[in-house]
Amino acid sequence: MAVGLELDYSYLMTSNIGAAHGLREEELVALQPLLNRIHARLDADVADGRHVELGFWDLPDTMMAVAPQLNQVAEEYKRLGDAHVILGIGGSYLGARMLFEALCHGFHNELPPARRNGWPRLYFEGNGLDNDGFSDLLDRLAGEPLTAHVVSKSGSTLETGQAFRLLRQKLGEQVKGWAITTGQGTRLHRFCEARALPNLRVFDLPDNVGGRFSVLTPVGLFPAAMMGLDIGRLLDGARQMRDRCHASSDLAHNPAYLYAALQHLAMLKGRPISVMAVWTKALESFGLWYDQLSAESLGKEEKGRTPLTAVCTRELHSRGQQHQQGARDKVITNLVVREPRRAPLTTANESGDAEEQAIYAAGRKPSADEQAQTDGYFFATERSLADINELAFVATDTAYAKAQRPGMTLSIDRLDEEHLGALIFLFELATVVEGGLMAVNPLDQPGVQAYKDFLNGLMGKPGGERFGEECRAFREATRVYETR
Repeated sequence: MAVGLELDYSYLMTSNIGAAHGLREEELVALQPLLNRIHARLDADVADGRHVELGFWDLPDTMMAVAPQLNQVAEEYKRLGDAHVILGIGGSYLGARMLFEALCHGFHNELPPARRNGWPRLYFEGNGLDNDGFSDLLDRLAGEPLTAHVVSKSGSTLETGQAFRLLRQKLGEQVKGWAITTGQGTRLHRFCEARALPNLRVFDLPDNVGGRFSVLTPVGLFPAAMMGLDIGRLLDGARQMRDRCHASSDLAHNPAYLYAALQHLAMLKGRPISVMAVWTKALESFGLWYDQLSAESLGKEEKGRTPLTAVCTRELHSRGQQHQQGARDKVITNLVVREPRRAPLTTANESGDAEEQAIYAAGRKPSADEQAQTDGYFFATERSLADINELAFVATDTAYAKAQRPGMTLSIDRLDEEHLGALIFLFELATVVEGGLMAVNPLDQPGVQAYKDFLNGLMGKPGGERFGEECRAFREATRVYETR
């Protein structure tokens, strides 16, 4: 089935929100030659039929061959326990969490096994160093058989490594199957094979796929298989978007290039904050996944916008005031799903609705006694939550545009594997292209290493002693301002 996707940027343009705040069509046209050159560079990144640096480009093809193995292991693990723990941080976990929240039942873990078609409950850890959070998970899993998936490209990520060690030491006898996704030849790989962990399965993470671009590798696809998702359709959606964007660099036909260009121009216009406003709770983790993808890829050389995620209409009752009347430093991207996954929920008429409607029709307001007879929502009767949510989007989009607050809307027909796969590829490619427009390398993350060096030094990791000394010396020389 073809992916239905549309990017509407009407309320970013000067013709709708004014010259002081909008973008001019000529500015987009002026970017086209640079985009053509970026397109040519992406095309040239090929050797022996595969991309050299942009490994994510080939995943819709290469991972199709891996999918049967992932599905087979998932079926085996499904029988080993009713809980599955994913240990990873950053790109090693955000993609899996995004798939889980976007495509599974909102209360998946609370459903009985039959309602989950026998697929296990999923838990995420190793994404921090939270003592109490990990302790709570150990309490929850005590005494029951489970499986685990450890994800670390380098094989040496401290947070994931500590979680792996804790899980082995505290619940090791309960873990009936260990899946490992890591780079080829890592210490993690060697250790697991030497320990002969039960039902060990090792999946390779391609060297030319960075962690934040890895959701369509076993990093995200094996968890997807453990959720009972159709990973073939997920990859097919990504392939459709890749082929659509590869066909032309023309902004009129390439949604990834268009999104990158609009964000880049908005940044140059003085909009250093980009807000992804998702209009379904299921896409909140998609926003968080994109936050990392964008921030880690583009936030370098003292450049790069700050990405944030907002869930609507929830955040209209917290950040909405700031978006409407605060500093003019933001561009809003609405992410809208046209068709709800579930049957529409509507309210029925209640006693007193007709009478209150007649009162308003007569041109007066109900008295206090009359107000006590109904809840006052007669005007929403027989409207579904989906319909009201759509009207809330229209109202919000209009309110921001009338206040000359720039925004655009990315709409998809439905939220399923194909459409999510297409969104994943679109935003991955858009991020790489935006890096090209900014003249930064979107594939490295040198700034992340600084805290790792200091942390390893403070902990006494061999080879990191000088970083520990440097960190301690800096803090001792720092003038302290505090209250007690």
